[in-house]
Amino acid sequence: MTVAQILIQYPINPWGAEMSRTLKIGFVFIAAVAATLCFTNETRSNERPYSTKEVVALNGTVHIEQFFDANDKPEKASILHLDTPIDVLEGEFGGPASQVSTIQLVYLSASKFDRNINYDGKHVKVTGTLFYGITAHHHTQVLVTIKTIALAKPS
Repeated sequence: MTVAQILIQYPINPWGAEMSRTLKIGFVFIAAVAATLCFTNETRSNERPYSTKEVVALNGTVHIEQFFDANDKPEKASILHLDTPIDVLEGEFGGPASQVSTIQLVYLSASKFDRNINYDGKHVKVTGTLFYGITAHHHTQVLVTIKTIALAKPS
């Protein structure tokens, strides 16, 4: 006789009449805790959500990606793929956002970076101010106006 045939012939009922109500509640509680631990996302975001009102530091890898604007014209954007997803508090134009893993980089004339370095595919540390995308040229939910960008070792 196979195991499957035995289980069909002699089913096991963990909720049998002899199990007390307290034991049943305890079993459900332990099962719920175990399921939570098993299915919790391994990539934890930062402990404290980031604000759009302060300068933040982010680490990740830059990829130059092609998108299309509102008129279907192709345009390229620098996208930072974060080492660790972040949560961002509500800002002036959107939010809140959780588990953000990609952020578009916005270079302004005041941004301090070596214009001779091609950051595509490179691991970097970026400091800047976060904001929510509002135009067809914003290709991620959250963007960062760069204050500084520098090559960094992967964490």
